[in-house]
Amino acid sequence: MAPVRVQPLEPALAGDFLALFDRAFPDNPDWSGCYCLYYHCPKSPGESSPATAAAHRATMAERIAAGLQRGFLATADGRAVGWLNARPREGYSNPRGYVGEADAWAMCFVVDPAWRGRGVSTALLAEALAAFRAEGLRTVEAFAKPAPSADSPPDGLERDFATAAYKGPLSTYLKAGFEPVGPGAHGTIVLRATL
Repeated sequence: MAPVRVQPLEPALAGDFLALFDRAFPDNPDWSGCYCLYYHCPKSPGESSPATAAAHRATMAERIAAGLQRGFLATADGRAVGWLNARPREGYSNPRGYVGEADAWAMCFVVDPAWRGRGVSTALLAEALAAFRAEGLRTVEAFAKPAPSADSPPDGLERDFATAAYKGPLSTYLKAGFEPVGPGAHGTIVLRATL
């Protein structure tokens, strides 16, 4: 297995970021137009279908070029394999009902389908936490989906990886030292870590 390298997003990595999003949602095409704008555009209604892909891709390319988009990109085998939308909390101009008190938030992950289950989320989160410590941030929050119980009725959306895990695996946060602090928006659990 090729090693995973994680680095903060910068303009030189725009092509890698966009290429990841171009191919990241074969199991959830309704999200293929997101390009990680969902929490960053105050006027966006949240539409992320294929019909929005070209416009969202162009907007994100502009944001990256201007240094407005922060987060962490994982690469392996010469291409991007994962993304973590994580930054200081005030950088989310459209938090969509999420509230918290921490200095930073880890909002969502995207992992290339071929790389799921291979530690990409763990590597992304570790790098984000190290960067936040280096910036002098003291707390970070995340909003994970709880694992479905054995007696939960199957939900078509919850069965696919993108919808069930885009907030990050609960186990990944717990292993990284996060602690549950209460219920969050949209059926999530608020997790907090002290850096």
